[in-house]
Amino acid sequence: MSAISVVICTKDRLNDLEECVRSIIRQSSAPLELVIVDASSTKLVEKHVRELHRRVPYVCKYIKQTSGGLTHARNIGVKRSAGDIILFLDDDVILDSEYLHNIEENYKGDTELGGVEGLVQMERSTVFWRLFNYAFLLDSPRKGILLSSGFSTYPEKPVKIRVETLSGCNMSYRSRIFQSFSFDESLTGYGYVEDQDFSYRVGKEHRLVLEPRAKLFHKISQVERSDSRSLYRQIVRNLHYFLSKNVGFGMKQAIAFYWACIGLALPAMARLSVHPSRENYSLLLGIRDGVIDTLRVTITG
Repeated sequence: MSAISVVICTKDRLNDLEECVRSIIRQSSAPLELVIVDASSTKLVEKHVRELHRRVPYVCKYIKQTSGGLTHARNIGVKRSAGDIILFLDDDVILDSEYLHNIEENYKGDTELGGVEGLVQMERSTVFWRLFNYAFLLDSPRKGILLSSGFSTYPEKPVKIRVETLSGCNMSYRSRIFQSFSFDESLTGYGYVEDQDFSYRVGKEHRLVLEPRAKLFHKISQVERSDSRSLYRQIVRNLHYFLSKNVGFGMKQAIAFYWACIGLALPAMARLSVHPSRENYSLLLGIRDGVIDTLRVTITG
């Protein structure tokens, strides 16, 4: 049995959670424990975890979350974890059977290593959209780095590299990291960019790596997600907060950040002109709202 505590924060996604847990049960190397932090409106997840505890050879802990957002849930999970390594998984991921083994192998004998993420299996975008995202500082040919716009670039190729940030859908850290770091609970609600904020701060002092052999699939469930307007407003606001807090919001960052916001808006504008829909209109309104909020913060200081 490994030294990994698996922490999953969930809310009203029982079907997604069950599929994720099945992939954990199928691991070639079992975790030390499974910690579920649940903000659901029903007791279905609690019932599932209680049943699961009787079926698996490792500890299953259930914690009911009664207040706060995702960052608060992650901090709760840390406090209730006993492993030397704490792995955070989104409830809508599916792990390859060797995922835990390949994550843990990185930590053996490497005391300087602070965190490890696996390789998310994804479809590559077309050449046009790849170049578009490069042009608007939403992505870059260089992977695993933080851009001046505030966006991070996530690895796609199966090559082990050092990275500046880890993806919240699957990120692991040595438990001792949490003696000095915690998730920023100023990032409320779903907490977009909370993974980037935490891992970027950790990466300033400890090495972070991508382990390409630790493969997983991220379904990106649409259950319990914010509406487009709220979602994109939060993304813009949280990216601005992240930059201001960790990098500074000087002229270079401001130009890059607002340029990237234009890049977020243009595809929706194009889709809206061809196929008018409430979804695309709401997305644009969310970006607009977020930009207005950040301009107010910038101007008022």
